[in-house]
Amino acid sequence: MAVLTIQPTTRVQPKFDRPYAIIVGHPRSGTHLLEECLASHPKIHKRSECVLRYRQWLEGENLSKTISRKYIFNNLPRSVNIAIVMYKELPLLETLCGPLAGFKLIHLLRDPADVARSCAQWKANKAKYGEKARAHYKITETPPPNAKFSAASVRTLTRQVKKLQDQHAALFAQHPATLTVHYEEFTGSREVNQLPDAFSRKILKFIGLKPCPLFCDLRKTGS
Repeated sequence: MAVLTIQPTTRVQPKFDRPYAIIVGHPRSGTHLLEECLASHPKIHKRSECVLRYRQWLEGENLSKTISRKYIFNNLPRSVNIAIVMYKELPLLETLCGPLAGFKLIHLLRDPADVARSCAQWKANKAKYGEKARAHYKITETPPPNAKFSAASVRTLTRQVKKLQDQHAALFAQHPATLTVHYEEFTGSREVNQLPDAFSRKILKFIGLKPCPLFCDLRKTGS
């Protein structure tokens, strides 16, 4: 995988710690839902899309409030630190932290057509509601009505998503510590208040933690 070159900047570059485990997938695959569930474990600290945030910082965005409020770029001491990394951010992660071989890697897959519909829905909602649009809502919140989107765009995007998933599945097959999980394994037909016990045991064992119930208060997206 190509490694990016970080361009010089006059700003003080924040230190970026290597997360212990990463959740990798395509946008709208359920990465935030899974991370939120894992973060209900008392020993897990979530760093969310810290690599994306670092890219935004490199591109000149002011993230000072976000960085000061949370451990975004740095690990929380005495915790198992996990992060979300989308496919396209993997080269920057390797630039910051070294080869993927050093990570516990959770590859999250979701039905490509569902991913495509969720992406199209988010794009339409963003166009309609602007800055008021949010990517995620809590179960207790009522999101605004969804905007309409083109079915034709979904067909094209479905093929693109499937291609990316297959490419990365082949890449990760060579990785020494990869757990592939499917969105459908832990979501079911209702909102996810708690991960299924068997799924929780499997993923916590992979991370190296004792099993315990894992809870979530985020709504599913693109259902």
